[in-house]
Amino acid sequence: MASVLYIINPTGQGGGGTRTWAEFQALCPAECAAGEMIITERPGHAREIAARATGHDIIAAVGGDGTVDEVMSGLMDRAGRRPALAIVPAGTGNDIACDVGIRSVADAAAVLRAGHTHPV
Repeated sequence: MASVLYIINPTGQGGGGTRTWAEFQALCPAECAAGEMIITERPGHAREIAARATGHDIIAAVGGDGTVDEVMSGLMDRAGRRPALAIVPAGTGNDIACDVGIRSVADAAAVLRAGHTHPV
């Protein structure tokens, strides 16, 4: 099983980030239990976490477009091999997730389980 770090923005969608995380955990209990979870504390924190995290095959952004952008930026700040990015949509518009075919938490769970990737 791939090593996953979940970076969760609890304030996404007016506080819906934690509700989305609970929904995702219900859909993927084994994957979530085997992964590591960090909750962001302030703007820019997701970028810092993604840039410094080591030992993960996948880093999952649980939040909206701002969170996904921060995690992508953090991954780009890294030298060498970069882990894959997973998206669990927990924002208002979720445009980035929709652009790659992830329109719901159930879609995110299915993509993670299947190991599908999409270039961004």
